[in-house]
Amino acid sequence: MIINKEEGVYRQGNFIHDLVSPVLDRKSVTPIPIWEDEKYVYFYIHTEDMGRFVKMVKEGEVILSNENKNVLLSLSEDSNPVLICYKK
Repeated sequence: MIINKEEGVYRQGNFIHDLVSPVLDRKSVTPIPIWEDEKYVYFYIHTEDMGRFVKMVKEGEVILSNENKNVLLSLSEDSNPVLICYKK
């Protein structure tokens, strides 16, 4: 659940997962929602999911923007949690 304290509204994470990350869900990689603002919804990938996430990135199953492509391709299975954001 993501709560916007300023506006007093919330959104449920499973709704976001269903729309934004169905490929990750099918591969048992669960993006954890942590914040949202006017433009983006922010998630992180837990260290326990990093091996599967890195494999998906290297196999082209994750859409990479030009800004984060080199960083994501350089990840390894023992990388710290990764912050990702999606445009609304």
